[in-house]
Amino acid sequence: MNGVQTTEESQKRSALVLYGSETGNAQDVAEEIGALAERLHFATQVSELNHVKAESLKLHTIVIFAVSTTGQGDLPANARTFWRSLLLKKLPPTFLNGVSFTWFGLGDSSYPKFNWAARKLYKRLLQLGADEIYPGGEADHQHSEGLEGTFIPWLTDFRKHLLDKYPLPLGQDPIPDDVQLPPKWVLERRDQNATLLQETVTPGSSENVTTSGDFPDSYRLDNDQRPLHDSLTATLVQNKRVTSQTHWQDVRHLVLTVSEPASYAPGDVIAITPKNTAEDAQSMIEMMGWEDQADQLVSLVPRDSTRSVDELPTPPIHNLESHPRLTLRELLINYLDIRAIPRRSFFSAIAHYTSYEMHKERLLEFTNPEYLDEFWDYTTRPRRSILEILHEFDTVKIPWQHATSAFPIFRGRQFSIASGGELKRTAEGGTRFELLIAIVKYRTVIKKIREGVCTKYIGNLRPESTLKVQLQRGGLNSSVGQLVGPTMLIGPGTGVAPLRSMLWEKAAIVKSYQEENPGVDPPIEPTILVYGGRNRTADFFFEDEWQQLSGLVKLQVLTAFSRDQKQKIYVQDVIREHSSLVFKLLHDTGGTVFVCGSSGRMPQAVREALTEAFQCGGDPETQQISRREAEEYLVGMEKTGRGLRILVPIKRVIDYAIKPRINKAQTGVEIAGVKHSLNPFDELSVEEAVRLRERKGPLKVDNILALSAGGPKCADTLRTAMAMGADRAFHIDVPDSNDGGLEPLTVAKMLRAVVEKENINLVLLGKQAIDGDQGQTGQMLAGLLGWPQATQASKVDVKDEQGTVEVTHEVDGGVETLKAKLPMIITTDLRLNEPRYASLPNIMKAKKKPLEKKTLADFGVDDKKRLKTLKVTEPPARQGGGKVEDVDGLIAKLKELGAL
Repeated sequence: MNGVQTTEESQKRSALVLYGSETGNAQDVAEEIGALAERLHFATQVSELNHVKAESLKLHTIVIFAVSTTGQGDLPANARTFWRSLLLKKLPPTFLNGVSFTWFGLGDSSYPKFNWAARKLYKRLLQLGADEIYPGGEADHQHSEGLEGTFIPWLTDFRKHLLDKYPLPLGQDPIPDDVQLPPKWVLERRDQNATLLQETVTPGSSENVTTSGDFPDSYRLDNDQRPLHDSLTATLVQNKRVTSQTHWQDVRHLVLTVSEPASYAPGDVIAITPKNTAEDAQSMIEMMGWEDQADQLVSLVPRDSTRSVDELPTPPIHNLESHPRLTLRELLINYLDIRAIPRRSFFSAIAHYTSYEMHKERLLEFTNPEYLDEFWDYTTRPRRSILEILHEFDTVKIPWQHATSAFPIFRGRQFSIASGGELKRTAEGGTRFELLIAIVKYRTVIKKIREGVCTKYIGNLRPESTLKVQLQRGGLNSSVGQLVGPTMLIGPGTGVAPLRSMLWEKAAIVKSYQEENPGVDPPIEPTILVYGGRNRTADFFFEDEWQQLSGLVKLQVLTAFSRDQKQKIYVQDVIREHSSLVFKLLHDTGGTVFVCGSSGRMPQAVREALTEAFQCGGDPETQQISRREAEEYLVGMEKTGRGLRILVPIKRVIDYAIKPRINKAQTGVEIAGVKHSLNPFDELSVEEAVRLRERKGPLKVDNILALSAGGPKCADTLRTAMAMGADRAFHIDVPDSNDGGLEPLTVAKMLRAVVEKENINLVLLGKQAIDGDQGQTGQMLAGLLGWPQATQASKVDVKDEQGTVEVTHEVDGGVETLKAKLPMIITTDLRLNEPRYASLPNIMKAKKKPLEKKTLADFGVDDKKRLKTLKVTEPPARQGGGKVEDVDGLIAKLKELGAL
């Protein structure tokens, strides 16, 4: 067919555009790519990565990935489930054979792990047999023209490639840009049973409730009833300005509470989805001529109602059908981001809604790559909003039915949680979140005042208001081992919020240790906080708290206030000034450094100052190592894991030398008054973890955490593990029982939560516990985490700094050696090693090591029983044997017993 497709073949071709997006930029990119593919007559679907199965990729002609990078080179939350599914070790290298793909990454080059998420995904797709049919692209937030500076050229060339590789049949042309693509979802009027909206109080109506002057900066009482996905209903307890009224920046200290318990760690974030003001919504209604429809009930429906549920495109707003009494006004206030700075695709869309040729021509010019500078000058540089643009292009009249396709949807804005330790709980048993938020308000190059939509919404809320918030995992991944170890915290301005959370967590560890070990100094290493601001008197946040905490956690605070003296001083200057202290903390004692907040080129400047400190080796006057070596050391610190963080789950069982007795109820074995000890297989795991440290291999062992779930006497077993060499321990308080305790799946779920919370990268556990002999926990944990596993190990060897681990185990007729990369699960067998006896000095030292009491609820796990023990009995007594004289006698005896 000479490379030309028939019409039938053309109709079969499809494009799947998948995105992983944290702030919405990658989703915008994906939707623009989807529109391009649709104009080239591909049956196009745009979806977040978590909504698709990897095996379905080969059903499409081409798959395009748009992925942003978050945290420490991580994929966004709405892409992690898909990513974990690609990491399963059972997948063959041909798993994605037949998948044709390309990709586009979004990142920020001021961070070391620039576009790591997209690059990791690209490499894994190739490993699984997928074929890259067009080179991927990368956008950089630091580009002078923003994302469009690299995206538009990439997209233009990609369009040419699609036309070359997938030519349209004769007589068929691409859909021109001036022809509107029909929206996939539209609004329609609902049955107006009780039509008069004024008779019903709706979520948006509280926008106009103001209070007296008691709260001059927070005057609106709001009750948020939006059915946002995976959200918590939080009550605003405090909305306090912490900078003076004369200071250029308004910074708020917010306290939110929720009634239910929720677990979070330093670095985690609260996402708040803003609202528009009633005034802005009314302005849009009047501009578009929607007055008659504004307060009528509406619903969001697919344009093509003939499609099955499985074929429907993803709706632009999730759970909208659950919104009470949805109207166009409610939609504008609660869901549509009419104050957003528009992308090029917005101009393309609204150009179809004007009949005034001059306006249409001008709008389409902004979508032309040749006029990118003009587009940038008109929108991004002056921060011109959609509402302002529609005021200027007043001939544009968007049908109300198309509102959800014409306007971008509100996305939650993320704010780092500033609370930790004792500040995390309310007196009633609920959860408390504290935030430190800078209210965005500034004057643009065109001398207009701009305000951030979300921070304006937050800043105007009165205490007792309710908000729908989403608790999301952050990127710090700080383990308890890092919290108790030497730590350097660097945070200018509101970037100090997650560092405050870490310090309060550290204080909680100290207090817990002091309660259990009165009179004993807690084993907590020093912490240095490097804080930056403009003026000590204006924006030294939490100054009193730093003094309070310094008495608990060996805290030293170094400050850099840039405007308090003639020569500006920044955090990187303070690092250089105290290079000897920095070198000793980070190099000599193996400390950890956390940098939070991104003010211009601050992260890169801090990195440069740390490199210089390592070069000097603690002596500013001399250079101890080369710059290359200093950079390599810093890169080593940045590597995922930097060292081994080992979790060793252990179990207290009836001593192996004791013969178990069945209890009278025949529900289990008798445990009262019976000698217990450490499960022998778990003892091997503790020993191997300690030996990995003693070998001083390519990866240093940062921390060994022992964990046991059971009654109070489990503490003795954990002390034994710490006497052998474990650094610290978790005791999960679970009542003792005769039925073997927690079920393997419950234990695996608990261990998964510990792994994620403590940033563990190696789990060593016995292949089985001798009381139940189930031998399932290791395999279940590997499945839950999506990690590689090696079972019944007789030898463990860490091969290189990249975390390659070789594990040898015995099989029928010989041995088998497996190779995998961290993180991984290893279960241990008897021939692995010979455990040491704990010496008396180590037993005494173990009493000073931190042992924390936890509950299953702390890890979001309940003791759900899935198995029921019906009866436990002794095996039948063996009968005595008999001796036969010859073969005939043997045959006769077997016949007598019925065996023949």
